[in-house]
Amino acid sequence: MLTKLIGEGRRPLTPFYAGGRPSCSLRAKLVRASARGRGVYAIAREVVAEIEREWTARLGAGNMRRLRGLLQELNDGLGEERPPH
Repeated sequence: MLTKLIGEGRRPLTPFYAGGRPSCSLRAKLVRASARGRGVYAIAREVVAEIEREWTARLGAGNMRRLRGLLQELNDGLGEERPPH
């Protein structure tokens, strides 16, 4: 599965292209996924789903929910100063 994700090393992975209308600042570019990039996203979703199934089987559904909650809490607080417990 991961071999498909990285393109089997035959050519560089270029999942995005820059284009579209320039912004008012003329420095920003609109970045969109190319057809290959959309394929990478699809494969990545499959890989993540597979990992989540394996972790749920190992941890149990309740522990997996707790893990997701803790990871979401960490993600929500990124960039914020948090007092120690």
